[in-house]
Amino acid sequence: MTNATRINIVEQKVGIYELETDAWLRDHTAAVMCFDLEELLCDGISLYRSIHRLDEDWKGFVFDHPDMFDRDLDARVFSLFRKWLSSSKRTIVLFGKLKGEYEARDFDTSLVDQLQRCCREVEGIVTDSTIFFSPDRLAVLRDAAIVEHNAGGSVEMKVFGE
Repeated sequence: MTNATRINIVEQKVGIYELETDAWLRDHTAAVMCFDLEELLCDGISLYRSIHRLDEDWKGFVFDHPDMFDRDLDARVFSLFRKWLSSSKRTIVLFGKLKGEYEARDFDTSLVDQLQRCCREVEGIVTDSTIFFSPDRLAVLRDAAIVEHNAGGSVEMKVFGE
C-alpha cells in the first residue's frame, strides 16, 4: 500500500470521526439540555409548593392572631409568588423551544403541564382584583338588586330541611 493510499484511507476515517464527534456533541448537548430542563421544571413545581405552604401557614397564623399581622412579611410572601411566576414563565418558554427534543427523548411532559397549572393559580393570586371587580359596577348591580327586591322581584331563600 502506498503512502498516498494510506493517507486517503486515514483522511476518510478522520472525516467520519469528525462527523461522529459533531453528531455526538449535538446529541449530547440536546440530551443535557433536556435533563437540565426536567430539573428546572421539578424545581419550579417544588418551589411553588413551598411558597404555597408558606402562604397558607402565614394566612392561618394571621387568622388565629390578627394582632400579629406584619405588612412587610406579607409583602415578602407576595413578592415570592411574583418572582417565582416570572421565572416559571421563562421556563415554559424554554420548554417551547426544546419541546421536540424533550418529547423525542421521552421526557415527562406532564411536568410542564403541572408547572403551567401552578402558573395559572399564581397569576390569580398576584393579579390585582380591581381588574375583575369594579366598585362602581358592583354598586350599580347592588342598587339594581335592591330596586328589584323592593318591587317584589325576589324570593326568600330557604335552607334545605327547614
